[in-house]
Amino acid sequence: MLNLHKLEVFLTVAQEGKISRAAERLYMTQAAVSQHIHDLEASLGVSLFVRHAQGVSLTSEGRILLGYAQNIIRTIAAAESALTKVENLKVGKLAIGITPTASFLLSDWLGEFRDRFPSIKVSAQTNITPVLEQALLEKQIDIAFVEGEVRNVSHLQVVELLKTQIMVAVSVTHPWAGRPSISIRELAEAPYLSRQAHSHTYKWTMDLFAQFGLTPNIVAEFDNPYDIQRAIVQGIGVSLMPACLICRDEIGERLRLLPITELPDLSRSLKVIWLNDFPLKPIPRAFLHMLAERYPQLHIPSAFDDALALQSDCL
Repeated sequence: MLNLHKLEVFLTVAQEGKISRAAERLYMTQAAVSQHIHDLEASLGVSLFVRHAQGVSLTSEGRILLGYAQNIIRTIAAAESALTKVENLKVGKLAIGITPTASFLLSDWLGEFRDRFPSIKVSAQTNITPVLEQALLEKQIDIAFVEGEVRNVSHLQVVELLKTQIMVAVSVTHPWAGRPSISIRELAEAPYLSRQAHSHTYKWTMDLFAQFGLTPNIVAEFDNPYDIQRAIVQGIGVSLMPACLICRDEIGERLRLLPITELPDLSRSLKVIWLNDFPLKPIPRAFLHMLAERYPQLHIPSAFDDALALQSDCL
C-alpha cells in the first residue's frame, strides 16, 4: 500500500542510487529501507528498481511512480507552507549553514529573527561551501549562506546578497602598515596565511595569484578567518581578508587593511542558497522574507504563489 513514508523512502533511494546512501540520509538501517521498497513493489505488483553492482536504477514503472511521488510530496509541502502561520507556532526549528567568512552576519540576523519569532529554535553549522551544499541536498539544513561557487544549480536557488571587499590584512607593526597599497607580487613573496586547502576560499586565492603567474608562499593554513587574524597580529604572516570581517575589538584594532595595487576593487559575493525542487517550508520562508527587507534583490515567492504554480504543473 502506498503511504507518505514509503514514498519518501522510495524518493530517497531514487535520488541516491544506492540503498546504503539512502539509509544514511534517512537514519534507517539498509534492511529497513530494502523492506519498504520490497513492500511497495509487492503492493503494486511491479519492480521499481533494477539492482546492479553499482547500486540501483529505476525501471520504467519506477520512473512513472517517481513523477507521482514528487508531485505528492510537493503538494503536501505547498499546503503546509501556504497554511502555516509561523508567528503562531508554539515550537519550530530552523537549520542554517554558513561559511566561516560569512558568519559575522549571522548573530545580527538571528537576533532579529528571535525577536520576531521567539518560539522558533535556530541551529547553525559552519562549514565550507561543498559540505553545506551537500547538506542542503540531503535536507539536513534549510538554507545556507556561502561564498564559494555553487555546483548543483539545477537543484538549488542561488541569490547574491552582497559583495565583500577583499584587502590585504597586516599587523600594525608590519613594515607594510603605513603603505597605501601592496602589489600582488609582494603579496606572493610574503609569508601567507591561508584557509584550509579543500575550501573554496583557498581555490579562489590560488586562482587569483595564478592570473598573474604567481603562487603564494603559504606558511600556515587555518579553518576559520578569526584564527588567521590572530596569527597576523602575532606576526606569523599576512593574508587576504574581507574588510567586513575586521571587528572593532582588540584584534581588529591591531590590523591594517591595504588594497592590492593591481586589483583595488577586489571583492567576493555572499550568496544565499536553498532547494528549489520543493516549496520552501514555512520557517525558512519567514527567515528569508525577513532578510528580503534588507536585501530587496532577494525575491521570495509567497506560499500561495508556490501553491498556484504547483497546481498549474499538475494540470
